[in-house]
Amino acid sequence: MSAAFDRIRARLRRSSPRVGVTPPLSDWERRRLVAERHFVPWLEEVISLSGRTVLEYGCGNGCVSAAFGPRAGRYIGLDIDAGAVEDARRLLAQRGMEPELVAAPSSRILSETAAFRGEVDVFLCYAVLEHMSLDERLALLELAQQVVRPTGVVVVVETPNRLTPWDYHTSQLPFLYQLPDELALRYFDRSPRTEFVDALRASAANGDEALRETLTRWGRGVSYHEFELIFGDLNRHVLASSWDPVLLPERNIYREELALQRILDTARPDLPPSFSRYWLDL
Repeated sequence: MSAAFDRIRARLRRSSPRVGVTPPLSDWERRRLVAERHFVPWLEEVISLSGRTVLEYGCGNGCVSAAFGPRAGRYIGLDIDAGAVEDARRLLAQRGMEPELVAAPSSRILSETAAFRGEVDVFLCYAVLEHMSLDERLALLELAQQVVRPTGVVVVVETPNRLTPWDYHTSQLPFLYQLPDELALRYFDRSPRTEFVDALRASAANGDEALRETLTRWGRGVSYHEFELIFGDLNRHVLASSWDPVLLPERNIYREELALQRILDTARPDLPPSFSRYWLDL
C-alpha cells in the first residue's frame, strides 16, 4: 500500500500545476516571461495598461515589474525587502526602466501604499497574499479597494488555493493547507522539501511564536472567504479568472479542480468560477 501511494504521489508531483517554463532560464527571467506571455494579455482583456497607473504590492526584485511596467503609463512598486528593491532598481535600469520603487518596513508599508489613494488604476498582488497573516491579508485587500480608482481593478495572481488538496507551493504535502496551524506545525517535518523543514526546525529553537511566523512567511493558502469578507458579492466583482482560455496554456486543468468546482456549484453556486483552481488568479 505504501509503495503504491509513493508511486501515485510521485506521478502527481510530476504533473503538478507548477508555474512557468523550465531551465536553463534564471528564475528571474522565467518569472518575467510567464508574467509577460500570459498574465499581461490576460489582464489587458479587462483593462488596457496603456497610460494607466499600476501599483504592485510586493514587487520584490522586479521580475513581474519588468513584464507589466513597459505596458503601463506609470509603475509603482512597494516591498518590505530593501535589498530586493535595490536589486529591482538595478535589474530594471538595465532594461531602460525607472519605475517608482519604495522600500518600507512592515510597520509602514500600508501607510506608504495609502499615500497613492485615488491615483491607481491597477492594484497588483502577484504571489504575495499567501505570505501574509490573515489580519495582514484582510487589511491589504481592504486598502487595495480604497486605493484603486472607481474605474480600476484589484488583481491577484499566483496565490495558492487552500481548498485544493496538494500544497505544491510550500510543503509539497497533501492537505496541509486545510490543517489548523497548530497541527501543521506538528506535521511539517514530514515534508519532502528539505529547505522548508530546515527553516521551520531552525525557527523552533526561538519558540512557538517564531515557528508560527516562519510557517506564515513560507506561505499558506488563501480561499474565497477572505475576498468575500472584503468585497461582498464576488459574482459582481470578479472580472477574470484562471479558467479564462488565455491562461489555459499556463494553467493546466486538473481533475481535483473539476471536482472542487462541482462541489462549489452545489454549495456556493453564487460564486464565480475562480475559486476552484490550484492558483487563484482573479
